[in-house]
Amino acid sequence: MNFYQSLQLDPFVLKQQVKNANSSREKHFFIKALVVRDVLLVAFAIFFVSVITTFFGEDTSSLAVVLFCILLSIRFVDFGYHITHSLISLAVVFAVLFISPVLNQIISPIPGFFLNFISLLILFFLTSSNPQMGNASLYSFSYIFLTGTSNAKDIYNLSNKGLLLVFCYILFAVIFFIKHKNKNENHSFMQEVIGEDFFSKRNLWLVYVALGVSLLFFIGEYSSLNRFMWVGLACSSLLSNYNTNDIQQRFYDRLIGVVLGSVLFSVVLQLTPPSATFILGPMGGLALGLCSSYRYKSLFNCFGALALASGIYGVHDAVIFRILNNLIGLLFGYVYYIISIKIFSLLKTKYVHN
Repeated sequence: MNFYQSLQLDPFVLKQQVKNANSSREKHFFIKALVVRDVLLVAFAIFFVSVITTFFGEDTSSLAVVLFCILLSIRFVDFGYHITHSLISLAVVFAVLFISPVLNQIISPIPGFFLNFISLLILFFLTSSNPQMGNASLYSFSYIFLTGTSNAKDIYNLSNKGLLLVFCYILFAVIFFIKHKNKNENHSFMQEVIGEDFFSKRNLWLVYVALGVSLLFFIGEYSSLNRFMWVGLACSSLLSNYNTNDIQQRFYDRLIGVVLGSVLFSVVLQLTPPSATFILGPMGGLALGLCSSYRYKSLFNCFGALALASGIYGVHDAVIFRILNNLIGLLFGYVYYIISIKIFSLLKTKYVHN
């Protein structure tokens, strides 16, 4: 393995390589790869978002973050079916992320529920043929983040975002084609979705995640919580993990990470000169890139989120919102999971009985 290849590895894999190294030279090689990968990733993220906002306007910053995350994913994760169908699906994904979050701001809660549910189903079924690869989590995050950062006036000012998405679709489609053109040549989209059983475990799970997030947003329409987006992201992070057996552990890991991360951010902010507070977001990104556990990722995710929110609400209120909203999202997600399991068990029992 050369150094470039090592930079493509996940932090978890690199840490395992460090742990299992047979010599100090090999250990230093993988430590260096872990650190260089982290620095390059954060630098590229800053560069990518900066270039987009420079050419397409500051209003595209949220979309730029989502596009950056999608770019990192499509280099390694395909959609599980023929490249022609996949490129069409990528265009549909971009269209959903362009239209639905804005429509959400101008329609009433009941139509909004169906819009969210259908939009999430489209995103999931087009991209999540292999749930373990995390596409459901990625596109759930993308949809919630864009919905939470959009506002009603965006519908009158979509030209820049539209141009950005057209440009990025062309770029991403080329990358996707180069990386995955020879995969799944004899496997169509319909074969992937329907397969031998349309009501497969994966398909039912995708519906379960889409319904849970949609219900949460529907309830959120009647709440007055600031940064409700954080509620949605917390819930989604719980539900979009395909291994539902560890949902309780993920609940505690995220809650502990958010509480510790919020407190740590407030302490670090107090110790940081006002002229240097702009570095807290990138510092959190660097620390996040070195993490392999869900708990520590949740901890350092707080830095980027609170760095922005503290400028709007003040650090004290931002920290309270961060902890409270995550707790609400986690509790909703866990209760929804328990109820879903009970309903599924009753239906399964009835089906077997009949």
